[in-house]
Amino acid sequence: MRFYTRRGDGGFTRLASGEQVRKSDPRIQSCGEIDELNSLLGWIHSQTDPRSKTAQALDGIQRDLFLLGAELSSSRTHPLKGRQGVTSRSVKKLEKLIEEWESPLPPVRGFIIPRGHPLAAAAHLARCVCRRAERTVSVLSTAKKVRPFSLSYLNRLSSWLFVFALSLNREHGVSETCWRPK
Repeated sequence: MRFYTRRGDGGFTRLASGEQVRKSDPRIQSCGEIDELNSLLGWIHSQTDPRSKTAQALDGIQRDLFLLGAELSSSRTHPLKGRQGVTSRSVKKLEKLIEEWESPLPPVRGFIIPRGHPLAAAAHLARCVCRRAERTVSVLSTAKKVRPFSLSYLNRLSSWLFVFALSLNREHGVSETCWRPK
């Protein structure tokens, strides 16, 4: 196996469906943003106990992001050969995670400045990357068919990442800093 092919040197790549597109194609942009998000979540995962609730949640999310990337990297309606990608069940699973992680937290009263414990700061960064991925997939959806739960999944994931960041700060004894205009 070679890790280079030289086929992309001219600014083109192939989708999973075999179609050749420019590397600036919205599908490739979307896949790149999903990959960046997945890698950032992988770094957070690497800093946690592999048996923890955090690691388990991140593992499921990272697997879902691979499915989402596979969906987006194809011009076919069902590129996963008999597998379902992100579905309403995937979105509901994230909603359940949000509720579970949110319940022990105090109510949020204003805008939270994204910082705190290093893992919480990384979760805030992941939330921003997720929102960017959501915007990119939204642009893609205006030009190409995108499966209906792709945007919903990214929207819920960014909400969970916010709650996750707050939970990490609380777990590590770091108080949130609310933004106040001077």
